[in-house]
Amino acid sequence: MVIIAFSLPMGGTTAMVLGISGGVGLTPMLFVVTGLALALALFRFRMLDIMPVAKGLIMDLSSDLIIVLDHHGKVVDINAKATKLMGLSKRAIGKDVRELALEQRGLQDLLEGKAEDGRTIALEMTTGRRYYDCQVDRIVDGSTFKGQVMVLRDITESRRAQEALRESEERYRAIFDQFEGTIMVVDIEDGSLLQANQAFCTHFGIDPDEVTALNVQSIAQLDHTFKDSILGEVMSGRRFTFETTFPLPNGNVMNIEVVASPFRYGGKRAICVMGRDITERRQAEAIRERIEKLEATGTLAGGIAHDFNNLLTSVLGYVSLTKMHSPPGSETHKELEEAEMTILQAKEVAQELLSLAKGGAPICKPVSIPELLKVTSNHPFLNSNVQCHLHIPPGKWIANIDQGQIGRVFTNLFLNSKDAMPKGGRVDVTVSKYEAGEQQPRTLRPGKYILVEVRDTGSGISPEVLPKIFEPYFTTKNHGFGLGLSVVYATLARHHGGIEVDSKLGEGTAFRVYLPAAEVTASPDAEQGRSIERGEGRVLVMDDEEYILDVTTEMIKALGYEVGAAHDGQEALEEYRRVLESGRGYDLVIMDLTNPRGMGGKEAISLLLELDPRARAIVSSGYSNDPVMAEYRRHGFIGVLPKPYKLEELSYAIKQGLIGSRANAGQGCARSTDGKDAVLSGGDVGHIAP
Repeated sequence: MVIIAFSLPMGGTTAMVLGISGGVGLTPMLFVVTGLALALALFRFRMLDIMPVAKGLIMDLSSDLIIVLDHHGKVVDINAKATKLMGLSKRAIGKDVRELALEQRGLQDLLEGKAEDGRTIALEMTTGRRYYDCQVDRIVDGSTFKGQVMVLRDITESRRAQEALRESEERYRAIFDQFEGTIMVVDIEDGSLLQANQAFCTHFGIDPDEVTALNVQSIAQLDHTFKDSILGEVMSGRRFTFETTFPLPNGNVMNIEVVASPFRYGGKRAICVMGRDITERRQAEAIRERIEKLEATGTLAGGIAHDFNNLLTSVLGYVSLTKMHSPPGSETHKELEEAEMTILQAKEVAQELLSLAKGGAPICKPVSIPELLKVTSNHPFLNSNVQCHLHIPPGKWIANIDQGQIGRVFTNLFLNSKDAMPKGGRVDVTVSKYEAGEQQPRTLRPGKYILVEVRDTGSGISPEVLPKIFEPYFTTKNHGFGLGLSVVYATLARHHGGIEVDSKLGEGTAFRVYLPAAEVTASPDAEQGRSIERGEGRVLVMDDEEYILDVTTEMIKALGYEVGAAHDGQEALEEYRRVLESGRGYDLVIMDLTNPRGMGGKEAISLLLELDPRARAIVSSGYSNDPVMAEYRRHGFIGVLPKPYKLEELSYAIKQGLIGSRANAGQGCARSTDGKDAVLSGGDVGHIAP
């Protein structure tokens, strides 16, 4: 038998604690020791009085901060951890705890009951700010209050982890709700919604508080194909991406890219489904693809138009010569005028092709848009039951454009509107101002524009057809080649303008045309009142086509000039040098821009000016949209003469070339602002340096 006993002082008396074991085995001994430990715990505060060594050992081994106070609030004892971290010493024993609180705001908050959630405080320790969870136990002997034990447990790391988690959740929530696209978290098991962002709720008109009560199938705004696609992939738990479309209330269609990834959400297998509006991106891609198609078509179209214009030059030239020799007012004269009109209409077809040509640049000048609309809106609606109304506010509506090209843009739009109203209707043309900013969603440069809206009351365009209307050769009509709107699009792109279209079946169509505004007044139309003028001088003509040389030299002779001919640039230079050395020289040279058989005018002009810096040359081409034709002065020419040309236009070009100056040749550009440029060929703008 083993007996273990010790006594404890109890208010003037002694209490005996006795442990008896019936044997000396390990189990009986552990039982006795455990009982004694419980007894020690019950009398821990009495032990502090009688066992200072044991008490100190227990307190100092603790990882918590321990402060013992008597019933007056004075410090009775402090463990080593508190002494070290709080920068205290044993001299703090006997001091009022409020004195310690003066140096530790967190301790004062605890004493005053202001601690966070009643027990969490922050203390400035020797190692920096730390957070503690505080427990204050009262020491009571019976009903007598003896003091308090303050135990402060360091929770800094867990608190920081909680704060980091909270910040992470806040960041997640901010990103989640501020994401422009829609986000929904779906339970893989049953397709129910676990969470959705604000954009999702706004887009589908759902109360955020009702999200968790919904299922993917219960969202009426999602079409069945969309829901089936989501559910089929969601159930598999795989990451997936696909695109779909979503109809909007205004009749338009939104392109949506859907990306979804599986993850764990609140212990559940879930998938995050994100939807992004990629309508603008798809529109930009469609525009880029459309431009690529136009450029490919334009490469072919430009070559065809060039050859076609060369042929028309010969035909139109001989008709003009024959008309010149026929009596005005005679039947022959009238028939030749009709033939001229027909040839000029054929020229318009070539111009349509040239408008598609890659790299073609318009020859721009200030043009009055109201005047251009008045002219172009007459012919398309003749002999039809469609009424066209122009709504033009007072003021100067001047755009910097190629008059001939933009005239064809309006003509094509008017014809398109008329064809949409076979039983009659109304076309309203409205002119207004528009200014594009830096954040412009359209493909417009920042700046001022003139906006021309052409709105009809026709049959409208279906959503399936609408994205294709600007594609080359696309048409829904029984006539035509599908070039009209392609030409419109390409022409406006080269003017740094733009076009938009809105249409609904049964409600009509509205085209909005954006043209760069000009800061100067429009120049007068020099084409009006032009007549044949004879003159004197010597003109050299260079062209690789024999039939063009023949007709052009005949036309120049008919105007009273001496004329020489050359088949390429090298031959022209030799002829010019020969005549120059004879002491007289040529007064003007008309050069074909390109020559597949030899040197063209583009290469020959610099050599000509080296030979004679005073030489005057006009560039001529069936490819009137070539950049050299647009910026002829930069290349050394003093004027342009697009093919084909009538005798009146050739006469005017030669006359202006002979009296013009070389002062600005080689350094100017094709955009005139002085109003002195001349229209040389059928509405196309040509220029002679004044």
